[in-house]
Amino acid sequence: MRLTPELEITRQLSTFVNSRQELLIANARFVGSREFCALEGFSERVLSQVNHLTQALSLTEQEQALARDITDAVAALSR
Repeated sequence: MRLTPELEITRQLSTFVNSRQELLIANARFVGSREFCALEGFSERVLSQVNHLTQALSLTEQEQALARDITDAVAALSR
């Protein structure tokens, strides 16, 4: 299987979301919201998830670093 940038970002996002139960629950609520469902495109959806979680919860340094890595990886897609 070929590792695409989108697949790697999805893996990072999964690691981030599943790292703590509070993140998992907050993400599940958000992705079930009308706001999230109205979003289109991979990058927009991933960035909105990361932004929502960083604003909704206090993150550890490791979680903050992973959120930055995901955001940077998404930004690299548009270059």
